Amino acid sequence: MDGLTDMLDDAPKLGRKVPQVLQGARKVFLDHGFEGASVDDIARESGVSKATLYSYFPDKEKLFAAVIQQSCEAQVADLKVTLSAKQCPIDGLHAAARSVVRLMLSKNMIPLFRLCVAEATRFPDLGFIFYTTGPKVWRSEVAEFLRKATARGALVIAEDDFDLAAEHLTALCKTDVFYQNMFCDSFKPSKEDIDAVAQQAVETFLARFGSDHVKAAQG
Repeated sequence: MDGLTDMLDDAPKLGRKVPQVLQGARKVFLDHGFEGASVDDIARESGVSKATLYSYFPDKEKLFAAVIQQSCEAQVADLKVTLSAKQCPIDGLHAAARSVVRLMLSKNMIPLFRLCVAEATRFPDLGFIFYTTGPKVWRSEVAEFLRKATARGALVIAEDDFDLAAEHLTALCKTDVFYQNMFCDSFKPSKEDIDAVAQQAVETFLARFGSDHVKAAQG
């Protein structure tokens, strides 16, 4: 995976036209897939010359890695803001669940998820990039929140189990609403759908990991 690490580390962080290149590249990748996306099409969609594009991204793999990384980082930043804004651990847990549900239903993330799945066999590194910059980071953020909630007495989670507990919470948020949204373009989940999934996820999660006083309050 050394080549994959290079893709993530070498993606440019600065450059006046990098944002418009990433925006144009994202559209072309989603329209044509990774293999079908040509550098000419990406340069044209981005409104830059091929020379400018290559000055930022020496090959298509690094450009695709940057597109995924940028999209995932934006979603993770939203999750961080949501979690940091909640003082009560249980309120934070509900906010975390709603954020995870919205994340998995996001119009920005679903197309990229589909693309990575479609290209995973031919380009396995691309799927790993998505996992490394997306779900893995989301899990780490949720795990850190669960660690703090446990320290405040709201949850009972063993020291070695925070990552696993974060995976449990995420999995509880991934219900039929996610699959309908993934496979049916006509399906548009409502705020009520999202709130219901998050509420049920938290109730089930607290039944397993809630402290006694939290379980009593929930009951």
